[in-house]
Amino acid sequence: MSDSPQYLVVARHGQSKANVAVQQGGDELYYEITGSDREVPLTDLGVSQCRWLGRLLGWLFSAEVPIRRVWVSAFRRVSQSADCIEQELGYKPERSVDCRLDKRHYGDFWNLTYKGIEVLYPEEHARYLELGPLNYRPPRGENYPDVFARVDEFIAEVVDPSRENMLVVTSSVVVLSFQRALEGLPDEEVERRYEASAIPNGSVLIYCRRGPQDRWRRLV
Repeated sequence: MSDSPQYLVVARHGQSKANVAVQQGGDELYYEITGSDREVPLTDLGVSQCRWLGRLLGWLFSAEVPIRRVWVSAFRRVSQSADCIEQELGYKPERSVDCRLDKRHYGDFWNLTYKGIEVLYPEEHARYLELGPLNYRPPRGENYPDVFARVDEFIAEVVDPSRENMLVVTSSVVVLSFQRALEGLPDEEVERRYEASAIPNGSVLIYCRRGPQDRWRRLV
């Protein structure tokens, strides 16, 4: 086992226009956002949050002990967040995109409020009540176990075999899925924290281990 610690940093993207739309509540049926969920950009505040995070990470992980690789999802607000972070690091890690780090896909319901589903899709709302928020899967979308499975696979295939410091920039449900996998957070607690918006935009978790055979321990 190596004596040198290895670090895994997991960060949520900065505030996006979708976050603002959800906070404002829309017209009760739809959130005030259109187009593609993947193309939603950061707000000015989101840019500032990620630049601050980049300065923090640049202080914690200098060029002498750098973050070697940045992993991002395929969403614009995530790649923008990574851009802002990298601008402040003082060096440029390798970057890779992996769709297993995407936010939960809501399919046909991505910009509908809960009331919108209840009013416009009563049969789906009945299924939601029957299955519960953890297991309900919207049309052409995912449920929480779907997200857990792909994040678990990413950790097993990418994170655990690695030997370099890495940064993962992603969405809140994936951050919570990392906590589930690495800290034993119960499935129901993941769902509760997600619905409560318990992972702030621009926040970060830092894990450490002494080698691939060691377990990850959370530092921050």
